[in-house]
Amino acid sequence: MSIATRCPHCGVAFPSKPLQRSVPGHRLDRLGPVLAVGGVLILGAVLLALVVPRLGSKAAAPAAVAADSASEGVASDSVVPIQPPVVSAAPVTPTPAGPLAGRFARTWVNVRGGRGRGASVVRVLNPGDAVQVDSLNRGWYRVLIDGHAVGYVHRSNLDPVSPPR
Repeated sequence: MSIATRCPHCGVAFPSKPLQRSVPGHRLDRLGPVLAVGGVLILGAVLLALVVPRLGSKAAAPAAVAADSASEGVASDSVVPIQPPVVSAAPVTPTPAGPLAGRFARTWVNVRGGRGRGASVVRVLNPGDAVQVDSLNRGWYRVLIDGHAVGYVHRSNLDPVSPPR
């Protein structure tokens, strides 16, 4: 193994002793234990804030269940399971967020599934195609075709007036 003692480009000699990487007794060396104790205290406070409200709600829940079951003639020692709410499996169609406005495609335009150039392309508009838009967020119009939300187009690709033919 060979070690270069001079720069191959300019010929300047490298130092013979290796460079010292850390300075002993540095201020950060003394802060390590203080930061560790502070981190433990913050972690304890966060855990305490998360656990205490849950303990309070669990203590109140059996009393409420016992009161309800006693009124129905059920023994107060029995546990009544709580059923999760039923969620409809029907797809939710988005409603327009504001007044509809007509816009026209300047050129061939990608309609994307989300706001951003990285979102997948769901449709392509031809030059002059008319669409309706109902909202503008972060430079992206939400595009509606035949009253249904299709996707998003950047505002630089749509004009409020029809292009000349």
